Amino acid sequence: PAPLSSASPCGVCEASMSSSRHKHAAGLSALPFGLSIKQVACASVAICFGVGQLALLWAVLRSAGCQEHPELSVANLHVAVDIGPWRHPRWEIWPFGHDDARATDSVGAARVGIVTGGTSDLFGGGEGAYGDATACLLRLLAQRQGYAFYAERALQRLGGDRPVAWQKVKLLAERLADVDLVIWVDADIAWTTPEADLGALFLRQLSTRAACVGHMGQPRWESIAGNVAESTSGGEIFLWASADVRPKQQRNMNLNSAVIALRSGAEARRFLAAVWAEGEDLYGFTKYNPSWQKQPVGHHYWGWPFEQGGVWTVLERDSAFLARTCVVEVGILHSVQYHRWRPNGPLGAHMPGMSSADRRKAACRHLSASVRSGHCAETLRQCPDLFTGRLLAAHAQGLCEHCLAPAEVVGQDPSEPSGEVASRRQDANVSDWSLFDCSCLQAA
Repeated sequence: PAPLSSASPCGVCEASMSSSRHKHAAGLSALPFGLSIKQVACASVAICFGVGQLALLWAVLRSAGCQEHPELSVANLHVAVDIGPWRHPRWEIWPFGHDDARATDSVGAARVGIVTGGTSDLFGGGEGAYGDATACLLRLLAQRQGYAFYAERALQRLGGDRPVAWQKVKLLAERLADVDLVIWVDADIAWTTPEADLGALFLRQLSTRAACVGHMGQPRWESIAGNVAESTSGGEIFLWASADVRPKQQRNMNLNSAVIALRSGAEARRFLAAVWAEGEDLYGFTKYNPSWQKQPVGHHYWGWPFEQGGVWTVLERDSAFLARTCVVEVGILHSVQYHRWRPNGPLGAHMPGMSSADRRKAACRHLSASVRSGHCAETLRQCPDLFTGRLLAAHAQGLCEHCLAPAEVVGQDPSEPSGEVASRRQDANVSDWSLFDCSCLQAA
C-alpha cells in the first residue's frame, strides 16, 4: 500500500483496496494468517473510519481554541467540577484539607494523626473482634478533636516476610510526612480519655525533663534517655513511649511500644528505617526471648517482642536516638497491664494476655460509656465495624432503641409515656434485632 497522506487520512484504505483487487485479479487466493480478501477489505475500511474520526477530533479541538484557553483543556477540567471534600488516600479521616502546609512550631496548629490496626480476625463483628471496639474509640477521639485517623483492618496484607506486628512500622513510615505528630495505638488498647489533647500532651507536657527522665528504672540507659529535654545543647524530643513494668530485667529495655508517638522529620524517618531493617533477620528476636522455641512457628506470640525488640536494638545502638526519646512514666500513656487501669488514670486500658473474647468484652465496656451518654446512633454510624458494616447506618436508631432504655437514646424525653414510646418504636423500625449482641452498647 501507498504511505498515508496527511491530506487524505483514508489514503491507506484506498491503497489497500486497490492492492486487494490487484491480488484477486492475479489469482492469489491464499493470504497470510488464513484471511480472505473480504476480511482484509472490511478491516481496511474499519481502520480508515477510525483514522478519519481521530482526524476530525483533532480538527475540532484546534478550532475550539483549546491552546489559547488552557482553562478549557482536558487537563484542567477538574477545576470546573465540584467533587466535594478532598479525601486523603492514606487516611480514613483527614480534616486538614488539600493544603500540605504545616506549622510544627505551634502546638495548637500541629496536625495530629492516629494510626491503629490488626489482622482481619480482629475486625468484622465476631465475638473475638475486639479491634472493632478499640478502633471505634480512637475514631471517636479523632472526630471529636479534629485529628487524622487510619485503621488497618487486615495488617497481614502488607507483607508476609516477618511477623505481622512489624507492619505497624511500615504504616507509620508511610504516614509520617502527612502530619506533624503521628501516634500509633495497639489494637488491644481501649482508649478511655476521649477529651485528650494529644498535640499539647506530647509536644508540650511530655517534653520536659520531669516527664522524660528517670522512669526506666535501669541505670544502664537511665542517664541517656530523654536528656535533651529542656537542654540548651540543641535538639528536641522526637519519640515518646511508655516505660514498662519490668525494670529489673537486664536483657531487655524497660520500654513498651504499644503506644508510641513520633514527631515528623528526618530523625523519625531514619529511626523507622533502622527499626524496619532489624526485622530482616527473622530470628533476631531470639536475643530478647530465650524461651522462643516454646512457641511453634505461626503461633500468635512467635517472634515476640516483634518490632518492640527492633526499637530496643536501635535505641541501645544509637545513643543520639535514645537521648531524644521520652520514656514516660508507666501508667500515663496506657496501663501496660489491664488490672492497672483506673478511671481518670492512663489514657488507655491495655489488655495483653487476655483472650480475644475477653478483650472485646472489656473494650465494649469502655465504649458503652460513650454510647450510653446519649450518642448511640451517632456512634454506630461512625463505627460501622461494630456490627454488620456500613449497611447498618440506616438502622442505627432502631438497634439503639432495642439495646438501650428509652432515656438513653438521643432525642428521647424521659417523661414521655411508655405507650407512646413503644408505638413510636414500632412505627419507626420494624426490624427484628433479637439476634444482635448488645454488649458493646450496654454497660456490664
